[in-house]
Amino acid sequence: MEKPNLEYLDALAGTDQAFRDRIIDILKSELHTERSAYQKALADENWNVARGFAHKLKHKIGILGMQAGHRLAARHEEALRQEDVSLSADFEAILEQLETFLQTLRV
Repeated sequence: MEKPNLEYLDALAGTDQAFRDRIIDILKSELHTERSAYQKALADENWNVARGFAHKLKHKIGILGMQAGHRLAARHEEALRQEDVSLSADFEAILEQLETFLQTLRV
């Protein structure tokens, strides 16, 4: 099973520890808020808003090194155009992994 990691972020930041820490802080502060907004939009069947948050979250999934998760998020984003929520549970599982992973990081 794919797990979140910092490989992409570390490659992006290089030796700039302050940049790396800033990105981690942003991920920590935005992920929970965007996930909650996504869940509310989904519950309200507001497909456009849910799709917008799925799009934002997709990029966070990619930054945290989950390539398969990023592909699933892209498919989920497109499915929401058709009001298809069949990938929601898998998408949620990825988001849960990200939140748990980010909670373990110290910056």
